[in-house]
Amino acid sequence: HTGSQPNKPLGTPVSGQGLRIAVCREPEASETSVALCLARPAETDPDSVEKRVRLLRRTFVCQLLERRLSDYCRQPDAKISQAEFLDRDVYDALRMTRADAVCKNDRWQDAVAVLEQELRRACEYGFSQSELALLRAKMLNAADEAVRTAGSRKSPDLAASIYQAAADGRVFTSPETNASIL
Repeated sequence: HTGSQPNKPLGTPVSGQGLRIAVCREPEASETSVALCLARPAETDPDSVEKRVRLLRRTFVCQLLERRLSDYCRQPDAKISQAEFLDRDVYDALRMTRADAVCKNDRWQDAVAVLEQELRRACEYGFSQSELALLRAKMLNAADEAVRTAGSRKSPDLAASIYQAAADGRVFTSPETNASIL
C-alpha cells in the first residue's frame, strides 16, 4: 500500500441492517467470487496479551476453516476452486469477518451453500483433535523458526514490521514474546 490515508473520522458502522445482498456483475470474468461477510464495530481496546490471544484464536479458526475447504477444493467434484477466511479490523472503523470462495460463473449458489455448510459445521461440531494438533504444530514451528532466525532479519523487513505494528496500534514485540503468547 502506498500513499497516506485520510486522518478524519469515518463515522460509525451502521448496525441492525440484517441480511444485505450485493451483486457486481462482470460479464467478461471467467469465474465468480462469492463472499459472506459479517461487519461489526472495530476492536479499539489497547494492545495486550489478552487481546492478542483472542485474535490468535480467531486466526486459528480461520486457518482451520481454510484447511478444510482447501481439502474440499481438491476433490474432483468440488463446487469451488479456492476459499479464504479472514477476520480483521478495517481502518479502525469496523471488524470484518469474511468467508470468500471462487467458483465457475454458473455455480455461485453452490459456492454460497458450501461456505454456509462449512461455517455451520464448525459452529455446531467444532474441529477434530487431529485438525487442531496439525495447525498447532504448524504455528508453533513457524514461531520457533522466527525465534531461531531473529538475528538474521533484514533491516528493511524489521523496519517495516516496526512501522506496521505502530500503524496498527500494537506494541512491537520480539519473536520470543510472540512465541510465548502463542
